[in-house]
Amino acid sequence: MAEAREELIHLVLQQLLEDQVNALLADARRRAHSGAKSVGAWPPAFFGSIKRDDLPEGLARNHRKHLAELGFGEDSRG
Repeated sequence: MAEAREELIHLVLQQLLEDQVNALLADARRRAHSGAKSVGAWPPAFFGSIKRDDLPEGLARNHRKHLAELGFGEDSRG
């Protein structure tokens, strides 16, 4: 990892144009902030939102039929 980090530093300091440095910095900040937001409580709030009583009987066995009844799996090309 240290070798990759040194290469990145070399590229930023010596080879990238100023506008490229700004774009790279903006992307690095975005990545750093998105990584921090992804850490949260487990399980997510939506876990457990579907109750067993809400599921049709034989869902695993007849999933294509149930999806077709909901409009999924139809040919959208007409």
